[in-house]
Amino acid sequence: MKKIITILIFTIFNGIFAQFEKLDPIKYEAWSVEYIQYRLLVEKSIKDYLDLHPNDISNLPLFKRTDRIIIIRSNLNSDEIYQIWYGNDINYTVIDYERVKWIFGRTLRKTLVEKDKYFYSDAQFVFEGFKENHRGISYINNAYKWSNSDVFLSYGKIVTKLSTFSNAPGSSDFGLTYSLGNDDIGLPYRTMGNMKIGILNKYFAIGLRLPQLLTSLNGKIVEGDDNILNGSVGGYGAFHHSGINTEFGFSSLNEPIGNDPTIAVGDSSYINFINVYGNINYSIIIPPKVINPKYGTVILRPGFFYYSVAHRDIVGGVVNDRLTSPNGKIYDTPESHLKGVSLRVDAISRINKYGFPRFEITSQTLGIRNILGKLVFNITKSIGISGTVNYTNSNEIEEWESKNSVYFDINMKFDFAD
Repeated sequence: MKKIITILIFTIFNGIFAQFEKLDPIKYEAWSVEYIQYRLLVEKSIKDYLDLHPNDISNLPLFKRTDRIIIIRSNLNSDEIYQIWYGNDINYTVIDYERVKWIFGRTLRKTLVEKDKYFYSDAQFVFEGFKENHRGISYINNAYKWSNSDVFLSYGKIVTKLSTFSNAPGSSDFGLTYSLGNDDIGLPYRTMGNMKIGILNKYFAIGLRLPQLLTSLNGKIVEGDDNILNGSVGGYGAFHHSGINTEFGFSSLNEPIGNDPTIAVGDSSYINFINVYGNINYSIIIPPKVINPKYGTVILRPGFFYYSVAHRDIVGGVVNDRLTSPNGKIYDTPESHLKGVSLRVDAISRINKYGFPRFEITSQTLGIRNILGKLVFNITKSIGISGTVNYTNSNEIEEWESKNSVYFDINMKFDFAD
């Protein structure tokens, strides 16, 4: 009996330390499998193993369609997989070296270990063990350009993963999106005059820019006039990988002009719309030694921004280039160009036991001219409220700008994954 108890205790402690083993980045490599066909093969291998060993399901849970797959390879034996992790940013299951050989066939192991032959992404977080900091980083990045839920619904943004409608392989990796404005260039909600509709995943987005349908003010103009840009028709694209985030867009006026709710058609109408814009930033994670993950996570994003505002008017029903503003200002060209350095800071409070942070904070400055701040208070995992302040730090307010404005929103999140 003592021998059995000793073996059980040893097995339990061995499992605990294996789960949280600290890996040396000099000795190991780690990456996430993003190629859909290989993800399906891993899922099938785990299912086949559990069909043969149903009593092992407590130690080896079923693979879910939203799970990530992390491959860890030893640099001392680069032909074999040292560990396979699968799960999400709240919990991972670790399959050690011996069990990898039992569960996955030799051909599949050889295929997965040759990472340069398929699409993969970085998984450096494993070298610090599975810690709170990674959960916070993943939450912030998903909220920034992707989604932490199957469905995210608010006045200014909607993201719906395709897995909401379909169980097809890879459906949880792609989604449909709708959004108003662009915080990255200091134009939230209705101020940009455009809505974006497109498809996206963690790494890219592509779609159309169209005149916004919702022009009501979901907030208050604190100071100055209620000025917004006009709508236009065009496209946009975005890319996010290895800490780099970039987006660009282009557009021209919609014809006929009368279809655009942001434009009052008539002679001498003043029209301003963004015909080209772009921004790029790089993510710098504040290390746990500076901010303890027990309190929260912070990511800095220094970068650059640019956008061009096209000035037009209507005379005799014809759209023309314009060189004067309503207040008499003379433009050098019919387009105004705004550009400079930017700094965005995204922060959250610690992720609680229910899998969400109570507070989300964003602050951003574009040069010294535009300052944007946003606070989200999550009441539950499924609902939160937010407030956004947009301030133009200049005494010379352009005809399309408001001096100081605040916007309010309600965020709703739904999960339907197995």
